[in-house]
Amino acid sequence: MTITVTPEVPGSDAGQATTPTTDRTVPPAPDPAETKRILSHFPPLEAHGIALQPEHVALLDGLSYLPRYNIEVDLFPALNTLWGRATVAVRNNSPVSWSRLVFRLPANMPRLQTRMQIHSVQVNGQVVTPMDSVSSTVLAIPLETALAPGHWIQVDLEWQLQYVQGDGDLNSYILQGSNQDMISLPHFYPELAVFAPGALGTTNGWWTAEVPEFSDIRFHVATLMQVSANLPKDLVVVGSGIEVEAVLLDNDRIRYSWITGPVRGFVLQASPHYHTAAIEIGGITVRSYHHAIDEAVAQEALGYARTAIRAFERHFGPYPYSQLLIVSSPLGTRGMEYSNLLQIGVLRYRDQPDGTAWLIVHEVSHQWWYLQVHNDPVHFADIDEGLAELSYLFWLEEALADYDHQALSDHWRTSIEEFDNTYEGPFPWWQAITYQDLIHYYRANYTRPAAFLDKAWAIAGDTAFREALQNYLRDNRFQIVTFQQLATALRHVTEDEQMASLIQAWRSQKQLLP
Repeated sequence: MTITVTPEVPGSDAGQATTPTTDRTVPPAPDPAETKRILSHFPPLEAHGIALQPEHVALLDGLSYLPRYNIEVDLFPALNTLWGRATVAVRNNSPVSWSRLVFRLPANMPRLQTRMQIHSVQVNGQVVTPMDSVSSTVLAIPLETALAPGHWIQVDLEWQLQYVQGDGDLNSYILQGSNQDMISLPHFYPELAVFAPGALGTTNGWWTAEVPEFSDIRFHVATLMQVSANLPKDLVVVGSGIEVEAVLLDNDRIRYSWITGPVRGFVLQASPHYHTAAIEIGGITVRSYHHAIDEAVAQEALGYARTAIRAFERHFGPYPYSQLLIVSSPLGTRGMEYSNLLQIGVLRYRDQPDGTAWLIVHEVSHQWWYLQVHNDPVHFADIDEGLAELSYLFWLEEALADYDHQALSDHWRTSIEEFDNTYEGPFPWWQAITYQDLIHYYRANYTRPAAFLDKAWAIAGDTAFREALQNYLRDNRFQIVTFQQLATALRHVTEDEQMASLIQAWRSQKQLLP
């Protein structure tokens, strides 16, 4: 059977590689026996349907080309150490042969203060020495025989991760590591790099960009994953997939196993003090992991998530998964989005409960604009963050009978003007990828693009603008995009010359059109 797909390769603006605008028919792999051998290490495609709502399981039929991960880890909290091994199957979905395969090691980014050491690399069962790299975040693996388009390859990896133990301060922002009673490990395994020849941040076709401070870290092709973790039995363990097994071992440890749908990675978290609560929204279970002291605000957070999912499914399109997790995390008052999992800083619950709604809604929206439609978080952060910021308006419309759209529009415009008046760095500040501070990052990637999208909404009209967002999701689900795809969706619903001018101004002007 042939599968028609749009290869998951980012497009770009002028001067970069462009995502094909028409589908490409991918022929069967040249060696069916080798493909069968490699994929025998993984669950059959249909097994991943457990992570999807029944009416969306058919999405898997067109995703057999996705990479597969089978990960096993042992976590030792007393030592702040994790040992891991993974078997990864990768299909070359590009039109060119590969002489190397590249993984990213975000755990080695200085701002995470963790350390990942690779102990073993095998390609199709043969031990391989990684290539020299200028960055400890890049694992480049040479291929003795180039991987032709349509062929699969098997990579086996073994590694050790050492992570930080925080100082116990609730204000601390620990993206990876442990603080108080919480362990949070979103980057505990080597992550297959994105192959995008000609795109910004690539070397030999592979995305190897250094991620600056404040930018989100994960840039991950859609992947099907099976993960197992052995942990002490006194921990309440959270994995960002569907838990399919929990087996008590004979050494006071429990082996947990999860399976995912098409996701942008996996997150592992734990605490001995997590309490749980859950609600159902149609075929979706939304589950909270929180501390007893935060029970009331965690219940409110579930309600915010319920309203957000309803609003976004109505206006954007389906959330095809069967689960969404909200996990109290050592992030101070901030949050972070991952696939099927939202992290909410524990201090947000305790010191800023009135601000919980905005944070929950923002992170829920990323299940559309990040998980389903993905973009480079360094060079195109304004796409998913701008859409997520704008999405708060759709939640307000659903949650409040008398919400004030114009008040939020005015707030975005005023914030842009105030920042522009006080900014003293090099221009254009909205195109920076190295930011002076968190406010600079927010204004460039949240506020300004939300204001532009709000203007596009006014130009297109309510019905056409919602149609544009629905088309953007439908046409790019499980793909990687640049601004080109969003601009195409907006242009498609209106011939108004103002829209064309607005799209051009997005990248070139600091101010909105009148």
